[in-house]
Amino acid sequence: MADIQTVSYDQFTDIPSLGGESKIIFSEKVYKYLNSLINETKIENAEKGCYLVGRKSISEDGALCFYFDFCSSKFQTTNGNYENSGVLPTDNNKLELIGELEKYNSLGIGACIMHFHTHNLNGIYSSLSDQDYGVYATMKHQFKCEIFGMLAAPNKTLNNDTTELSILYCTDPKIVGNRGCASFYSIPNIYYCSGNQIYKIGSFHKIGLSAKTRITELSRSDRFVQNYREWPGTNLVSGIGKNPTNNIPLIDENVGYIDANNNLCFPNENLTLEIPNIQITNSVGYYR
Repeated sequence: MADIQTVSYDQFTDIPSLGGESKIIFSEKVYKYLNSLINETKIENAEKGCYLVGRKSISEDGALCFYFDFCSSKFQTTNGNYENSGVLPTDNNKLELIGELEKYNSLGIGACIMHFHTHNLNGIYSSLSDQDYGVYATMKHQFKCEIFGMLAAPNKTLNNDTTELSILYCTDPKIVGNRGCASFYSIPNIYYCSGNQIYKIGSFHKIGLSAKTRITELSRSDRFVQNYREWPGTNLVSGIGKNPTNNIPLIDENVGYIDANNNLCFPNENLTLEIPNIQITNSVGYYR
């Protein structure tokens, strides 16, 4: 992922939110791996990233739920407008991803891909760039499966004391010239597994809009985001660290458990998600 060049959108207010009961759920080992990349970013002030692979489970009321339990090895950190301000997938990362997709295909299970990356404390670090959206749209056009983008970024007020998590769902891709364009929807409900328990990541209501560059693409007919403000977004932000509105630590909520059949159970919602069981081992040693 190249470093930020232009920022035309606030991923919380300009991108419509699926909200409701839609969920992103990480396995325990994937979530630990993402946290390790976030911590490396803080220590080294360098962007990190990886691919995640998972699968979809639709609840009885039609809510979209996605469970991720595979992560690739790290992307390569690159220089951009600032030192170590970008990441690019290596050839090895791409081979790891293709290998996982082939496993899913052999089992007749549709895969979901998530492109994860962090931002360091340089530039407009709290926002997804226009180029980020273009990468996700191009991936959707190439892979023909469910595609997500995720950003872990420092908060503008508390910097590295708080990491904001943004997840976008990419649909309806098209290529206009050499630009990857698509519709995007945010999914604010983020969960992870720990032992046989399921936790919802703490959240806060974000105050104020994200910064944008002077040069934007909002008036372009071939803009990266085709459904700009199609309906309202959300200012509810999942985060790790402190609540920037009151400086109190964010608390993750225990909301469910994994039963003996490896189903994800959310008692308060009367919801049970059946997740196809795939034993996958990847290059960084993380498996379900």
